[in-house]
Amino acid sequence: MLEDLVNCKSRVEYLLKKEPKTRDCDKTLWLLYLLTFHDLASINHTSNPVKKLSDILLSKSTPTAESVRRIRQKFQESHLYIGTKRKQKLNESDNVRKWANGGETGI
Repeated sequence: MLEDLVNCKSRVEYLLKKEPKTRDCDKTLWLLYLLTFHDLASINHTSNPVKKLSDILLSKSTPTAESVRRIRQKFQESHLYIGTKRKQKLNESDNVRKWANGGETGI
């Protein structure tokens, strides 16, 4: 169980480093996780796609979307792999804080 968590954490970190678009969208992160590490791309029209998808999603080695989101969130709480949207929110909150304290803002 702990090994699965360590693997999942290192895999999420790999995707956050490699694909910046995953930093702002948990759905994109989870989908790319499944494509990269669980062979989601192998689903095609000649095989039974519903069974293949079920096998992938119900596998003990496949993390839930929530688990992947929590791992991404922990990295970002540590100021690692911050997404563009989060950077904008942080800048806006800094500007509001400066304004509220009577200071200049970057606006």
